[in-house]
Amino acid sequence: MYSVLCRRFSHLQRTLSLVNPVVPVAEPISSFFLNGSGLTRWVSTSPCLFAEPLKKKKRLDPAIIKAREDRRRRKLEKQIRRMEKTAQQLKPLQELEVPVSIVDTYYERLRQEIKISPEEEESRWLLQKDWARYMFRVNSAELRMIDRILASQQKALEELRKESKNYSITLLNL
Repeated sequence: MYSVLCRRFSHLQRTLSLVNPVVPVAEPISSFFLNGSGLTRWVSTSPCLFAEPLKKKKRLDPAIIKAREDRRRRKLEKQIRRMEKTAQQLKPLQELEVPVSIVDTYYERLRQEIKISPEEEESRWLLQKDWARYMFRVNSAELRMIDRILASQQKALEELRKESKNYSITLLNL
C-alpha cells in the first residue's frame, strides 16, 4: 500500500509541475482519494519536509561578551558589599538584654522531671506497639488496593487490545 501511495504521489507531483511550471515539484498534495480493494478511503498526506542546513549561531563580538561578564561581575560585587554592610550593623543593646523579672523567675519556670512508674512505661510501650500494628495494617490495605487497581487496569487494557484486534480484523475483511 505504501509503494502505491508513493508512486501515485510522485506521479501527481510530476503532472502538476508539467501543467503549471510555477508549482515546484516539492510542493505536497494535501489529500486525495485512493480506490483500492473495493473501498474508497480518504487518505491525507503531510507536507514533505526536506532537510536544510541548520542555522549558524550568531557570532558575538568578544567586546560585547566581555562587557556582559564585567557587568555581571560588578553586580555580584555590589551585592557582596551590601551584604557586608548589613552584617556589620550591630543590634541594639535593648534586644540583647534579658529583663530582670525573667531572670528572677527562671527557677520557678523550670519544669520538674516527671518520674514514670514501670507500669506506665509498659503501658506506653504497649500502646506504641499497638499503634505500629495498626499503621502496618493501614499501609498494607492501601498497597493491596493499589495492586487491585493496577491489576484491573491491566485487565481492561488487555480486553481493549483483544476487542481492537477483533474490530480491525472485521474491518479488513469488509
